[in-house]
Amino acid sequence: MVGTYEGRGTYLYTSGDVYEGEYRAGKRDGRGVYMYAGGDMYEGEYKQGRMEGRGLYRLADGSAEAGRYKAGADVGEGVRWTPDRQHAWRLKSGKVVEEISVEEAA
Repeated sequence: MVGTYEGRGTYLYTSGDVYEGEYRAGKRDGRGVYMYAGGDMYEGEYKQGRMEGRGLYRLADGSAEAGRYKAGADVGEGVRWTPDRQHAWRLKSGKVVEEISVEEAA
């Protein structure tokens, strides 16, 4: 489409961030990977330019969070792991609820 991003592509931001994934009507929409210049990375679903649906957020320190997003915000249940994957926590809307076994987290 003339003047808008459509389909799959890669966008390099001046901040050093990189997005690789799907676009619809000029916005991130569909599956994609957003790599932040600081080392964090989100891999998951987008809608209208925001995280929407299931996704995995990997932090630069090696820890990770899996969850659901709505309009860019954590919603519902998710899980967080330590960098060594020896400890895990249940999340509710992005907040820690309780520690759980690594097996349950998987």
